[in-house]
Amino acid sequence: MKKIIVLFLLVGFTLTSCEDYLDSTNYTEANTSNFPTSASDVSQMLAALYAVMNQLQNDPLQAPWFMTEIMSDNCYGSGGTGDNECKAIHHFTLYSSTQYDGMWKLYYRGIYRANTIIETVDNADWDGDTNARNQALGEAYFMRSLFYLWATQSFGDIPLITSANVPDYCPEVSAETEIYPQIFSDLVSAMALMNTQSDGHANKYAAEALLARAYLFYEGFYKKVEDISNATPEAIALIAQEGVSEGQTLSKSDVIDGVEDCIENGGYSLVSDYRNLWQYTNELTVEDYDYTKGQGLQWAGNGNSEEIFMVQYMNASSWSASEYYMAYSNESALYCGLRLGTDTSGRQNGMAETFPFGCGWGMGGASANIWNDWTEQEVTDGETDVRKMASVLSYDEELADTYAYVNDCSEDAGFSMKKIIPITCKQNADGSKVNAWTEASTWWAYLDGYSGSSNGSDMQGAHYADTYLIRLADVYLMHSELTGDVTYLNRVRSRAGLSALSSYSLEALQKERRWELCFEGLRYNDMRRWSGIDCDADSYICEMLDAQAGQRINVCGEWTTMKHMTSSWSSRYMATNGFLPKPATQIELANGALIQNEGWDSSDASYVTIY
Repeated sequence: MKKIIVLFLLVGFTLTSCEDYLDSTNYTEANTSNFPTSASDVSQMLAALYAVMNQLQNDPLQAPWFMTEIMSDNCYGSGGTGDNECKAIHHFTLYSSTQYDGMWKLYYRGIYRANTIIETVDNADWDGDTNARNQALGEAYFMRSLFYLWATQSFGDIPLITSANVPDYCPEVSAETEIYPQIFSDLVSAMALMNTQSDGHANKYAAEALLARAYLFYEGFYKKVEDISNATPEAIALIAQEGVSEGQTLSKSDVIDGVEDCIENGGYSLVSDYRNLWQYTNELTVEDYDYTKGQGLQWAGNGNSEEIFMVQYMNASSWSASEYYMAYSNESALYCGLRLGTDTSGRQNGMAETFPFGCGWGMGGASANIWNDWTEQEVTDGETDVRKMASVLSYDEELADTYAYVNDCSEDAGFSMKKIIPITCKQNADGSKVNAWTEASTWWAYLDGYSGSSNGSDMQGAHYADTYLIRLADVYLMHSELTGDVTYLNRVRSRAGLSALSSYSLEALQKERRWELCFEGLRYNDMRRWSGIDCDADSYICEMLDAQAGQRINVCGEWTTMKHMTSSWSSRYMATNGFLPKPATQIELANGALIQNEGWDSSDASYVTIY
């Protein structure tokens, strides 16, 4: 799939009083009277819009696809004893009043850039190419909906801004009643306007899939629909705009129609072997890694047949660059790599002894919960699920004598996210053996034509595997959840080597989504929507989160048990409804227009050092 080459062009326009906390700074002399004038200008604006996803990835603890895994029962905070933010995220506490300031600004940066394209797309001379114009507009609608979905899932009720000309007063509004109808409308517009090409940009099918994801969250979380497969929710009134007619509504059947169009006509297909989705099956590693060698495995690569929408990377990161210096490297890999350091015996992770797993900061360590629950499921079913070892790295299983529980580790349960972790190799692309793999370089560093990471450190910068935001297996499972038809759920199970289910159940669907999509940024909000807003301690999410208490973890080389930092996971979740605190700086700048989310002014909301 063609890469989106991100141009370092920031396009902004002079705005009014809300510009500080909505991050709508005028970065250039361009304004709506002189820009854009051509299709090329709009292309540059789209590149800058997509780049905001990379800017979120610059610090994965601000990226919704990474940090929500830490908030779920799939991962612990982990990292080092001084890595406070990742543990604050995991324990639903706040380390700093500005902890989520960067995320907030970037969400609104994306929204603002999308608004600018929507408002100015017809300033450009399209030379009669209506399809190109519609595609660009559709992409802007799609991206605005994506940023609003992430923003509302993160912060709840927030300002709804749909114009590049931000008003003087920017009050927060109800996410349920005002923002979600806009999200749905934007996606319906995107579906009507965008083409069906798969070229790295959003397309019609990505919009259909994202519509299903947003709809399931809205109906489950806000409307508390327990099992949508046998429910008939009320149709949702949409907002008239290009691609949405006056009086148009969105029904469950409309969402199903979109999902079925994506499945039947999108041209996507499941990668034949689940393990081929993950970069440890790359050509330089696969035949030297005991788990994969001799099985005919081959990494499907970036832009594979299962990818529908993703964050893409390139070798353009630098420590000496701007604020978002590492945005174009997949820094989630670095953050979750084996904890760099030494244990009491002097062993160090990421070298030859832990091949093919590279080192990093050790944050977001996979939880004992997911491994133990998955193992119990295998025993109950009498079947081995190939996805367990394909997804979770167990040190006892694969690195029993070599992994180092380093001197400053925390919340290390003995597991990592194998899907994401850095991967090393033993040979060059031409087949010749190399010694540099013992120095923690990733396999990307030995591809033909590669001359080194632009940031000067292959260990820290050579991470270029796509971040999957939407892939076909997710769409299959959403179809089963919406319809109660087990057909596509069974296709996902079949690839994992599991027997078919004779009928659909919500419990089976919940398990399948957890196993298939673990560490891909979906688990936490799945748990929330299966529990509903204002849930109690017996809800799905509270029971699963509280099951973390008492699990075995390693802290500074010594084994102990997991405990909550201040109270319990369920009490913190119920107090906050799972929303993050709005940054104090943004509340101050809003001058009364923003209200802090519930649950963040209590004594148990503050970070406490327990390790």
